[in-house]
Amino acid sequence: MLTSITGKRIIPFAFILTTFFFGPEVTANETIRACFENWSPYYEVTTDGRVKGPVFEIIDRIAAEINVTVEYSELPYKRCLSEVRNNQFDMILLSSPGVAGIVESKTPLAYWNLMAVVKKDALDKEFDEMLQFRGRNVGTYAGYLYPPIISNSRSQWATETIVNYNEKTDGDQLRIFRLIEQGRIDVAFLDLAWLHSILAKTTLKVKILRPPVHSDPSMIGYAPNSKKTTRLFEERLAQLSRSGELDFLYKSRLGIPLSAF
Repeated sequence: MLTSITGKRIIPFAFILTTFFFGPEVTANETIRACFENWSPYYEVTTDGRVKGPVFEIIDRIAAEINVTVEYSELPYKRCLSEVRNNQFDMILLSSPGVAGIVESKTPLAYWNLMAVVKKDALDKEFDEMLQFRGRNVGTYAGYLYPPIISNSRSQWATETIVNYNEKTDGDQLRIFRLIEQGRIDVAFLDLAWLHSILAKTTLKVKILRPPVHSDPSMIGYAPNSKKTTRLFEERLAQLSRSGELDFLYKSRLGIPLSAF
């Protein structure tokens, strides 16, 4: 999976968090290993070492119900995926549809919606097709793996300004927006959930073009040999989705129901 603006960057260290839960269904202290790469605001380890985000809350809630220990490891996405494929980890948070070598959850816990973001007074009213950005100056993030609809359009752009940003060492979340406001770049393609969290606390002279340039659901990917973990988590995820509790949790944490993304 290629996650959000923060989630797709390569972070060269592992963060381990172990949480203990007790319940009636399986042997106490059985360990489930989950790896992830930050995708704010869905799930992240903050600069001060705190784990936050609704996806972690959901995993922890299910872990409590099925009586397991969850060990989270923060890894670069490609390494995390490889470890899950090789049954070194039980699950990856999160993956896109159709990824080979893992068992895909049926319940999305996030949506990867890449939006075209332009200056507020730009003539663009909505996103139509990538050809509308032919000859434009485009801003991209270093290390961010864009989907083919964007990466295959690079030859059409006048220039590509590559922006380096790592929240753990930089913290300047607004740099790419400033470049848009200053007219140094005409458009950038940014994740909607991350955009929502930024725009909710800032006043920026930019606008989001709709519909999304690219959209994919994102879900847990299970290791091939983790059949019991898959069954137990899938049963409870389906229950949370049907009951509306997923939407309620996301609205209370992010201000928008999961289904709205």
